[in-house]
Amino acid sequence: MIPALLIFVLAYIVIMSEKFPRHWVALVGGALLVVFGVLSPFEALTYISWETLGLVAGMFVLVSILNQAGFFSWLALTAVRKVNYHPASLFAVLIILSALLSMFMGSITVMLFLSVLTLQLCRLLKLDPVPLIIAEVCAANTGGAGTLVGDPPNMVLGSMLGFNFADFATHTGPVSIFAALVLLMVFYFLNRKALKNAHHALTRDTIAEIEALHNERVHLELTRVGLT
Repeated sequence: MIPALLIFVLAYIVIMSEKFPRHWVALVGGALLVVFGVLSPFEALTYISWETLGLVAGMFVLVSILNQAGFFSWLALTAVRKVNYHPASLFAVLIILSALLSMFMGSITVMLFLSVLTLQLCRLLKLDPVPLIIAEVCAANTGGAGTLVGDPPNMVLGSMLGFNFADFATHTGPVSIFAALVLLMVFYFLNRKALKNAHHALTRDTIAEIEALHNERVHLELTRVGLT
């Protein structure tokens, strides 16, 4: 009992120091439990949730393929075009996209591509990107809680307790959507003045630059897919 507690505390201290990759710390901690006889090698293997690892690996492969194909950039830029580049509508669309996409893939993955696009669009619209990216991060965390595949903790709970996609969508999905809508209204209220000023600053040249960004990304991703 005491060796297990000491290894657990030591592992957390090393993780909090952020000097080593967390996955290596966890693996070394698990190995030490076997070395000191807290667990047998067979017991250590039985504690690994292979179903969760398989689900996470499959989701990462799928997301990687979609990202390489430029699907996410195309989706976000197409949504921006549909709202006629109106800053307030763009603000809402990007937050909603962040929440919706995070329901079906990891929130970190969503923010990796969405934050880059947000920075480019905010630069063209002369908007401060920080409030929008903070709102997207909050929306991604909120949306990810709504489904089985949205967050790793959900995958672990689903695998260990036998919950399926429908269970999460039925019970946590509505709460997640409601929270995302409340979050959208709060952030819109806090940034309404900046959005109004950005709308007044919107010009034909700005729209042309966004169109050029859209076309450039589409051509780049089509070329990449063709070469692949």
